[in-house]
Amino acid sequence: MPAPQQIIKILAASFGVALAVIAVLMYFLLKGPLPAPAIGERTPPTDVPHYDSTVDKSIGGVVISVVDNQLTVGSGVQGSATINTTIRIDRNTILLRQTTKKDPAVYKKEMDAFLAKIDRLPQSSIVYIAPSMYVEENISLTDIKVGETVGVYAQPISGSQDMLATSVEVLLPPWK
Repeated sequence: MPAPQQIIKILAASFGVALAVIAVLMYFLLKGPLPAPAIGERTPPTDVPHYDSTVDKSIGGVVISVVDNQLTVGSGVQGSATINTTIRIDRNTILLRQTTKKDPAVYKKEMDAFLAKIDRLPQSSIVYIAPSMYVEENISLTDIKVGETVGVYAQPISGSQDMLATSVEVLLPPWK
């Protein structure tokens, strides 16, 4: 059993540590929040494809129908209910199809350039779209077929359940 002097020393040391911790906490409480780390002073690049996550929504799924200037996309997890979204297409919508995989050296060069442009950007709601690992070709709405998988960036249409597409890309199955 420790002697009373040892107990007093242990208690004094513990009390000293507790006081130091409280002093540090009080310092930061009185000082206010720490400033956010500087991410960069650069202006976001305008030549990099992007979307605003506060406005644009990303939708992925299987094409259920293609009628006039719209397509219906069904998305959901296997075994659960499918959510159908009607996507309107206008003259500004970018329509693409993935074809073959790019040469790895070409893709690496594109990724390096992309990463150099977005390095140290201020935090914001802008999401930059990395280069595709596939060669992409422009298509028309009539080239999109029922059953194909698509990735869509779209904006809600005020007063409607429909979305207006900024871009639609027909995706290759992962095994291709």
